[in-house]
Amino acid sequence: MEERRIDIPDEVDVDVDESTHEITVSGAGTELTRSVDNPAVTVNVDGDEVVIRTDSKKRNHNAVVGTYASHIRNMIDGVTHGYEYRMKSFYAHFPMDMAVQGDTFVTKNFIGERAPREIPIPDGVDVDIDDEDVVITGANKEDVGQTAANIEQACYKGNRDPRKFQDGIYITDRQVKADE
Repeated sequence: MEERRIDIPDEVDVDVDESTHEITVSGAGTELTRSVDNPAVTVNVDGDEVVIRTDSKKRNHNAVVGTYASHIRNMIDGVTHGYEYRMKSFYAHFPMDMAVQGDTFVTKNFIGERAPREIPIPDGVDVDIDDEDVVITGANKEDVGQTAANIEQACYKGNRDPRKFQDGIYITDRQVKADE
């Protein structure tokens, strides 16, 4: 038997749809939705708290309660503050060109390659480029983190010595955005 309670801030609205097993967190003009479909775990809104509980004594069901609680906390932080990843590009010889074209991040001239490397940007994620710095922001922690990881992985150098070939775009900082 496990139960977790999460306080809901005043500026945030949390709705649980019992029929589709989806939880929706909205606030500050942003809305995030996630499926919480596990028959052994119930998620309810009780006043100004979200209650996640199971009556099962199985360890994996208790773990799901903690996982759902973390997801809901991340959603609340996302709609109130947002998430931000900072990246920096490094190159030794061939200057790398980075651009955002629509919903795609494009890297050109990486290690002198002719073909550009393109990374899709999911909805709700913003990518800003300032010279050699890349800032990725958004409300969904998973989408922001996955976009940063995809950009970093797109600059994989193949079978080269990483001590010699250090070109790439690397994550330098990740944080919950500060209130402006």
